[in-house]
This record gives sequence, C-alpha cells and structure tokens, in this order.
Amino acid sequence: MQRLDEVERAIRGYLELHPADLNFLYSLAGCLYAQDRLEEAVKPLQTITLFEPDNPRAHELFKLIEEKQTTLTSVQSGTY
Repeated sequence: MQRLDEVERAIRGYLELHPADLNFLYSLAGCLYAQDRLEEAVKPLQTITLFEPDNPRAHELFKLIEEKQTTLTSVQSGTY
C-alpha cells in the first residue's frame, strides 16, 4: 500500500504541472481504484470524459468502480 501512496504522490505532482494530461488522469484514477478510494477515483474519470466523452478506458474503469461499489455495499449489508 505504501508503494501506491508513492505512485499517487508522483502522479499528483506531475498533474500539478500538466493538469490536462488525460493519460495521467487515468493513471491517478487507477491508482485510487487500487487503493479502494472509489469515490475519489471517479473525479479524474469525469474530467477525462468531459474532454473525451467516448474514452473506452475511462468507461471501463467507471464500470469496474460501479461493480466494486456494488460488491462492497452487498458485503457490508450482509446480502453478499
């Protein structure tokens, strides 16, 4: 997990200088997803789809986030 923290810091540092780099926004979303920070992972994806509404990678990750949120909600409520 500490490694993901380091990766996230590096990506965020790069994005401070290059905020419109959609590839790095996707990388940030993936890093946050890997840390189960699903709500936070949605924000960079929303930015990507604002500029590229048909971006397949962003839509795929949106779907994975939704599936993971559904699974976590089911587990927490005991219906899984």
